[in-house]
Amino acid sequence: MKLYFPCPLYWMDFCSTDVLLIFEEIPAGDNMGQTEKLNAKATATPTPETCSAPEKEVVVAEKVVEVIVEGKEDLKLDENEHKTRIVKCLKILFIMLGVAAVILAIALIIVTILTCIATKAYDADQSGRIVAMVLLAVTAALTICVVIYMQVATLRCQSTRMTMACGGLVILIIIQILIGGVSVNVQPSDEAKLLKALTDSFKLAKEDVPRPYKLWAMTQFDLDCCGLFGPDDYRTQKQPYYFPPDVPISCCPNYDPNRSDFVQEKERMHCKTKKIYYKDGCKDEVLLVFSETATLVLTVNVALIIAKILLVILAFALAKEMKTIDFLPLNSDDCGAKPTAVMTYWKPGSRCKLDIWRGCPTTNKFEDEYNCSLTCIFHAPSVTDECGLVMDEAKCNEIEQVVYTYRGGLCELAIWRGCPTANKFINRTACINTCGQGQWQDKLEKLPIEKLKLVNQMLETIVDENSTAIALNGSSEQGSVSETSAEESGSGSNEHTTKQSSASEEEEETEEPSTHESASEEHTTEAENYTTEPPTTTPISIEEVGVITSR
Repeated sequence: MKLYFPCPLYWMDFCSTDVLLIFEEIPAGDNMGQTEKLNAKATATPTPETCSAPEKEVVVAEKVVEVIVEGKEDLKLDENEHKTRIVKCLKILFIMLGVAAVILAIALIIVTILTCIATKAYDADQSGRIVAMVLLAVTAALTICVVIYMQVATLRCQSTRMTMACGGLVILIIIQILIGGVSVNVQPSDEAKLLKALTDSFKLAKEDVPRPYKLWAMTQFDLDCCGLFGPDDYRTQKQPYYFPPDVPISCCPNYDPNRSDFVQEKERMHCKTKKIYYKDGCKDEVLLVFSETATLVLTVNVALIIAKILLVILAFALAKEMKTIDFLPLNSDDCGAKPTAVMTYWKPGSRCKLDIWRGCPTTNKFEDEYNCSLTCIFHAPSVTDECGLVMDEAKCNEIEQVVYTYRGGLCELAIWRGCPTANKFINRTACINTCGQGQWQDKLEKLPIEKLKLVNQMLETIVDENSTAIALNGSSEQGSVSETSAEESGSGSNEHTTKQSSASEEEEETEEPSTHESASEEHTTEAENYTTEPPTTTPISIEEVGVITSR
């Protein structure tokens, strides 16, 4: 099959021309290291201002352009190394930020649990705040799980799973923002409720109720305070002012919580007589601790939210870079490492295949087929940004190579002269696979009826050829079976019909050769007609050929 289409080609070094290229069909599986030959017939009209040739007449030239691509030459080595460095830096930053997020999540769990315990001890009526703290602790625990999942997905280059985990982090961020803004901040009404709860519990502690008594003993010892508003809260109504109040041992500096109050009665009387007990009340200290604890929870929560937002941004950037590099070929050069069997994504075949990796930096490398397929296959291909850029055809060195570039919706030939550039492909298949996949469906729907008929005619020719070969094999087998059955039927007949059967067999033997000869002549004639008279074709663009191939 030959493909006819006009394509601008830079002829020689400085003279441009319009050429009509006739491409002989080349197998789609051509690998690097093979020679690709293009038979080109060109009808050119040189421009006198730009061409130094003295002839101004129409020149008809035939030239065979041989492009020899060496196996170890990587035309995108710089791009690969640059992207590999970017991915490594992003991975290191992502892992460090993930560790920081895990530490912040653990700190948030600890702070929220302590706040819940303290709130429940002093004011059991603040159930809303307790529920908010529990929800924050749960979201922090889920954050740890999601971040660890993302770290593993990053190390395994699983961009799809990273994107899914980002969605979970976004949901957790929204929940934490709502809880932090509504329930964590301390309002004046919360302080009023806490003061009422402290007053009630202090009255119970003065009556020696065990639980409030122990609570206030620990509060006065930890906060270095005495009573709700001061030591005078322990003074009885009939006790004169010049006598010291009957403070408990927990109001004294020498209080030991590990010893019973009865054993420390002597120290209490000494503290009471000398008036060395604490002079400040516990109300302001408890409210201050309550407010500072809420502020600490809010601060850790905000820091965790910021860390998770940065993680989401880095995860999307890293997933994008990994998806871009997944389509680059495996760097199978020998870098001195032990040859290892790995799975790599082969884009022309859209499948994961087994290959040998020898230690060179590369990202298109997976431990098993499952991870390779999940990362590289199960997402929709699209036209990359590279296809929208213009190839740099300036002369930067002595290198001159025939390459393909995506221009005007077609994969066209161009001359590359060594300048670093994008939108440059070593063969037509790579150009179509990179830039033409996203437009194949639209092109197929807009294909004219005449060209669809041409495609059907080509397919019918292939089917007829296969059917003819099958018919030839089937007719020969059927003839041998009929001869065998005729011999068996003739040997089993009686003597009366022997002469008749022998006569009929002689007639069949004389007719069969002529039948086979006529059949073979017919098939030979058809084959000759097929080889000598190929179906006429009309010019067809390179992307439409890609559409036909994809279908």
